[in-house]
Amino acid sequence: MAKMKPVTSSAERPEHGAMPLMEGARRRWNDADAGTDEGVADILVEPWAPRRDRRAAAVVFLVCWAVYLATATYTVAQINDTRAATQSAYALATTGSLALPEAWEGEADWEVVGRDGRSYTNRFPLMPVYAAPFHYVADAFGSGVRPEHPHLINYAPSAVAAATAAALAVTVSFLLFRRLAGRRLAVTATGALAFATGVWTVSADALWPHALTHLFLALGVLAVADGRHARSGLAFGVSLLARPHLAVVPAVMGIWSGINRRSVSAVALVGVTSALGLAAVVLYSRLLFGTWMPIAGYNTYAVDNLAGLSMVDYGRRFLLFLGDPVRGILIYMPVLIVLLPFVGRGWRASPWWVRAAAVSGVVYTIVQLRANAHHGGSQFFGPRLSIELTILAAPLLLRTYQAYHRGRKWAAPAVHVLLIAGVILHSLGATVWKHPFVDLDQSLGRHLTGLCEVDDPPVGCPAAVEQ
Repeated sequence: MAKMKPVTSSAERPEHGAMPLMEGARRRWNDADAGTDEGVADILVEPWAPRRDRRAAAVVFLVCWAVYLATATYTVAQINDTRAATQSAYALATTGSLALPEAWEGEADWEVVGRDGRSYTNRFPLMPVYAAPFHYVADAFGSGVRPEHPHLINYAPSAVAAATAAALAVTVSFLLFRRLAGRRLAVTATGALAFATGVWTVSADALWPHALTHLFLALGVLAVADGRHARSGLAFGVSLLARPHLAVVPAVMGIWSGINRRSVSAVALVGVTSALGLAAVVLYSRLLFGTWMPIAGYNTYAVDNLAGLSMVDYGRRFLLFLGDPVRGILIYMPVLIVLLPFVGRGWRASPWWVRAAAVSGVVYTIVQLRANAHHGGSQFFGPRLSIELTILAAPLLLRTYQAYHRGRKWAAPAVHVLLIAGVILHSLGATVWKHPFVDLDQSLGRHLTGLCEVDDPPVGCPAAVEQ
């Protein structure tokens, strides 16, 4: 094993010490890269070892991918949000257009009439465009039958797409954690993120936007930490194709990077390149749905809430976001109970990009809770709308563990026990407790049972009925 190298406060470190972070790339750590709390114990950082760390990243991906594939939802028995994204992906793969088949008119999930008079789902473009190749390959090896009802298509390719994106996203998070910790601790933190949060039970379960936003947010943070501002902005911009209000993330990250590096170009590069994603959503919304607002086929309810929601209602949403028994982040991530009170120590021991990522996650959550209710829907397990905050704040939580909890007799065991509890909880949610409170008659449509009684029904239909 490579020799462990202590990284202490900026006052104690060599001003120009260099550390290879990735193969072929050497980055100099300036004073802003270290914590400034002189009371924090030394944090050991194991130097990047290309062969071992690449192997660890591959193992992380393969393990997560295998587990996610084993527990994903392959049938139509899922919420209308993910079904709508899958229906758009299927249409794009089989017809070359996001417009839905005419036979589905009035039956598709979240169906809206587009500018051209044809039917579409109201989804943002990133999910269907990403999943369409998976459906194209599946269709090439399928029977060629075109179901007359959207609930009878093959939903499995989208499940594979979601599991793959989630596994890739977790692997990028491992690379972020590896910048802050040794290989073993980084792998442990990655396992906690992968199996003790909604990344498993939501992102990897079906075609939600969260696996893709996780992937591109993590890539954006990784790039901006390396000073690659154009690449960072492009990655952030792609995430806007799934959730446009994530625009606050590159705004915070770009401004913070510019201040830290005393560089106007850093702000401009992140801002301009990420704005390409927002411009693409505006263009998509205009061409398909006739609006200049970046809302795709959604109505203006969420936009109206940004200005019109009362502070009382907003405060209620915030409290439920934290402690709702069905969707509260503290309920499903109990480790936060012992980490959040000491996050100040982690803050003082963190590089600037860790702080900026966490703040951008908080700002995004403030916007999200004003725009929409805290629960994010039904028929899935655990919190959904806190996933982006979890991804962006995860490096700060890791630093908090390093700076305060690790090595303390009571704190470290408490973190470990609560993480294990979180893994058990989400393992149940990904398997035996999957899709709680599902009313299949309401969720899957009035005519599903009759449709499934035809000879040789499409894949997934019998399993949906059996549930």
